[in-house]
Amino acid sequence: MAKTKTSAEVKNRYNSKVYDRLNIMVPKGERETIKAHAVEYDKSLNSFINRAIDETMVRDRGGGIPGCSSGGGHAPDHAEQIKEVSK
Repeated sequence: MAKTKTSAEVKNRYNSKVYDRLNIMVPKGERETIKAHAVEYDKSLNSFINRAIDETMVRDRGGGIPGCSSGGGHAPDHAEQIKEVSK
């Protein structure tokens, strides 16, 4: 009898194909402070960090994202626009 893949195995394989993983380190206690801020604005910790990265990259390059009124926070949706601004 063939062994079937678990749901977790399938999800992990998909995630490894589609996403890059970044591990960041913050001082003890800072994770909860950052998470509380994200929750206050109805965001997950991951989406908050992605938004912070997106906004910082755009700001560092001195531009905004053309046609974007969201102010960032949608890394997959705006990745191509950010690349265009960055050129």
